[in-house]
Amino acid sequence: ARLEESHYHSAINPEKSLYGKHLDYDLLKNASLKECANFLIEGKLKHEQRNWNHWTPQYTWITDEKGNMLVDFLGKVENIEQDFNYISNKLGLDSNLEFCNFSKNKRNSPYLYREVFDKETQKIVSDFYHKDIELFGYDF
Repeated sequence: ARLEESHYHSAINPEKSLYGKHLDYDLLKNASLKECANFLIEGKLKHEQRNWNHWTPQYTWITDEKGNMLVDFLGKVENIEQDFNYISNKLGLDSNLEFCNFSKNKRNSPYLYREVFDKETQKIVSDFYHKDIELFGYDF
């Protein structure tokens, strides 16, 4: 959301990008992680004009209104190649995983949050996403 240019968004040439300027770019471009976390719990990162919101806890995409799982397998980014192969085999597909829109910057490691979130920000995020953390087997 903070990038001027990404695979899908552009704050520089929004008309030339797939989805224009990110909806949260102006709010987050100079915000710290703690400010972003506070915006999240204050409800400032909601997008009512669209029928989806990528800030929404992820469990809502794979459970019904009663909390029942709608899928029988969850792949993880940490195991993306192995999990992709498992799903492909299960579905009888002969396909390869293509990589696009990924960072070569080690600062974007999925485990970096443990180093860059202070205790207060960790608490805000873990409270907001507590069902995701529990359901998907992560810790914070």
